[in-house]
Amino acid sequence: MTFRKGNPSYVSCLMKDVLKSWPWYFTSIVATIVYLLMDFYMRKMIGTVADDIIYQKESFMMSFVLLLGSTFLASPFHGISTYTKGRMSEEVLLKLRLAIGKKTTKLSMPYLETHDSGEIISHLGSELDTLNGFTYYGLSMVTTLFVQLIGVTGFMLAVDPEITIVFILLSLLVLPFSILLTKQVRRNEKVYRSQLAKSQQRAKEGINFITLVKAFRLEKMISNQYEKALHQATDAAIKNEKTVAYVAAAGKAIGFIPLTVMIALGVFRIFEGTLTQGELLSLVAIGGGFFSWLQGTPDTVAYLRKAQVACERVYGFLDLPEEENGTETKRHQKDSCMVKIDDVHFAYPGEKEVLYGISMEISEGESVALVGASGSGKSSIIKLICGFITPDSGSVEVMGNPIEDWNKEAMRRNIAFVGQESHLFPGTLRENLLTNHMNIEDEKLMALCKRAGLEALLGERGLDGSVGEAGFQFSGGEKQRITILRALLKDADLILLDEPTSALDAVSEESIQECLRMLTKGKTSLTIAHRMATIKNADRIYVLHQGRIVQCGSHDELFKQEGQYRKMLKLQELKERVI
Repeated sequence: MTFRKGNPSYVSCLMKDVLKSWPWYFTSIVATIVYLLMDFYMRKMIGTVADDIIYQKESFMMSFVLLLGSTFLASPFHGISTYTKGRMSEEVLLKLRLAIGKKTTKLSMPYLETHDSGEIISHLGSELDTLNGFTYYGLSMVTTLFVQLIGVTGFMLAVDPEITIVFILLSLLVLPFSILLTKQVRRNEKVYRSQLAKSQQRAKEGINFITLVKAFRLEKMISNQYEKALHQATDAAIKNEKTVAYVAAAGKAIGFIPLTVMIALGVFRIFEGTLTQGELLSLVAIGGGFFSWLQGTPDTVAYLRKAQVACERVYGFLDLPEEENGTETKRHQKDSCMVKIDDVHFAYPGEKEVLYGISMEISEGESVALVGASGSGKSSIIKLICGFITPDSGSVEVMGNPIEDWNKEAMRRNIAFVGQESHLFPGTLRENLLTNHMNIEDEKLMALCKRAGLEALLGERGLDGSVGEAGFQFSGGEKQRITILRALLKDADLILLDEPTSALDAVSEESIQECLRMLTKGKTSLTIAHRMATIKNADRIYVLHQGRIVQCGSHDELFKQEGQYRKMLKLQELKERVI
């Protein structure tokens, strides 16, 4: 994935999302400020109480009550700050998770087909965890920095201006050195995130293709690939943590300088008689809080650099261009031509051309078929009609509108697609059949299921029985029947079938054909077929060879001609006789 290097707008995007939860954000800031001020006051009163005890002042009781009071009053504000920061952080994360999920569905097919899904998984996982930590802890630390600095300066000035000025100046002097130490962290974090995404991709592949893995005894190979990717991610993480450790150690050492000088100067002033023991205790207590913050600055900045990388990757992903979309939402009713492809040339990025001057038409109500050898461009034509890819030259019209003018979501509502592979979603049989919140009576739905050959499945699970993950417990025929029935219930104007029976045996294919006849009856359909017998009744057949249409006509017309269609038909008949 490519991101704009060092683009500050990605961090500003996160801040915009944070400000959308402004009631929680500003409440957390106010509560934190009040807590810090009460904490500084409490630290100042420690020295006052000490002096009252040493010099036996009558004000001891009042000072002690103020010390306890400030302690108890600070606690509720700390709790409010903790809750509101957590609430704000969770709201921001929810918005980002939803945005990433929505963005994934709007990306172009070429992008999704050429990028690892592990990248997307990493956006939803570890990178959001990093941003969660930033919005909960890092953001609060940055936004209260000036309050801490002003608070420390104000309360220390009230005790002793000279020591305060020395302490603050030294603190501001060592701070830039602490921050400079963290520059390498950001570079290492980028490498780590990239390696982690690769390891997640290897794990996903092993799970998705577990049947194939077990069938071919590929467990060791998959395990080795995952282990290698995981070791690379771990090595990158260790390298980064080593850098963070160096930064933290150096930061601690540098941070001791202002506090050490303040204590030495305070002791000297006590011997001079210009400073009391209690005043030094107050200065150390107040400065100690700021000292802890100063020592943790390298850690915090290192974490902020990690968050910057996470911002770049997450918002860089959200900034990716989406598939081209028009504004047209209705089909052109006057045009009886459902699909018109005119002189289309197309090549996938970085590859040779797969379609050469393709021209074809499908009129409303027609049954049209595409045949050709593997790699001849049949599936690419289906993708063109669906708007998944755009032609390099030529034009594509669907339902009377140029493909680029269509709002793709509106266009696809009028298209039903059944592919070679049957995809079932986790959930019930009903949820897999009734997409887009369709309403249909149970009696009618069950009748359609029975017509589609799902009677046995209904008896076992019913409409509300779980199909499990990806429908692994179902046969190939059962899954394909569900997929076809889903397309039938969509009641679309245009039916696209991409070799829907190629993965089935001859017996299953014959039973599926009845489902397909139910689906295409009275509809406009385009079928890609691997078995020629299934498309003999098509109104028109286009024959593709090496990306070109070489023949067109009905089955009877093409069979009488010497050409590619007749060769394919005879070759297939010969294979079936051998079998």
